Amino acid sequence: MGKPWPVLGFEPDMPVQQSLEQIIRARLQEFFSQYDAAMRTGDPEAVHQARVSIRRIQTVGKVFPAHFHAKRLTKILDHLRAFHRALGTVRASDVAVERLEMRIEGITAPDPRGALLLAGQMHVRRQESFRTMKREWKGLSRQVIEEKILASVRSPKRKKEKPHLLLPFRDAAAGVYPDLFSSFLESYAPVLDHPNATKQFHAARLKGKRLRYLMEVCVSFTPKEFGVLLEELKEVLRSFGEVNDIDLQLELYRSSRRQIARYNRSVAAGQKLPVDIFTTLTALEREERTRTFEKLRTGYARLRERQKPGRAMFGERRTEG
Repeated sequence: MGKPWPVLGFEPDMPVQQSLEQIIRARLQEFFSQYDAAMRTGDPEAVHQARVSIRRIQTVGKVFPAHFHAKRLTKILDHLRAFHRALGTVRASDVAVERLEMRIEGITAPDPRGALLLAGQMHVRRQESFRTMKREWKGLSRQVIEEKILASVRSPKRKKEKPHLLLPFRDAAAGVYPDLFSSFLESYAPVLDHPNATKQFHAARLKGKRLRYLMEVCVSFTPKEFGVLLEELKEVLRSFGEVNDIDLQLELYRSSRRQIARYNRSVAAGQKLPVDIFTTLTALEREERTRTFEKLRTGYARLRERQKPGRAMFGERRTEG
């Protein structure tokens, strides 16, 4: 995952409303810097980074919901969400093809035809996903997205009745950070006892990403230990991502075995495709999942040890005079 673009002119003691507008602008610039390559060539890294940038934009609204006009923000983010899902499908195909081709090159199989057939199918699926991604962008434009998102942050409902809109960003972030951190740690704890609980795993990963994207903004004005904590979190999230990729790959191998089994029932003996290679591939992925999950446990333990009170990490507001 690439580093976020710096938020130019940002100061932690600026009013939170002004800060959020600057953060949104930086994230939009970050997103559109990847847009051309993603849409024109389908470059895998540009697709991935465009997806991450959209997630960062969505996170600003989720972490600071009271600072936006909810209906206006939801409406434009709903448009972006469909495009984000389409990017995710392309990304999933890229990861699956990369993992599969890496495995095929690294093993000796008596008959790899089943895996080679799957690789070909995945390339076709990727092309179809890319066309869908381009269709989902229809009706959107940089101008429309920027205008609507910035309008939602400039016009929260009943602005005069909400003095918290004038809080310095430092104080607003310090107010939400402890709950985000605790929520992530609590959501992950059950996964330790149930490593294959897919829904709980996914929920914990999303909460971790939300925490990361807030910390990325705050790391510029917080102590060194805050940056160390962020790096620990990023390492945990990398392990989360690797486990997720492995789980998707295992499901891909299961579905391919079923597909080939149906094919084999309908053809003569000389035309049947062996599925032994999927047994080998599955075993390799499971071994890697076990190692990665243990790495995840270790990273989680370090996070718990380093956890510090939220407001103390954000320092004191500067005063004039």
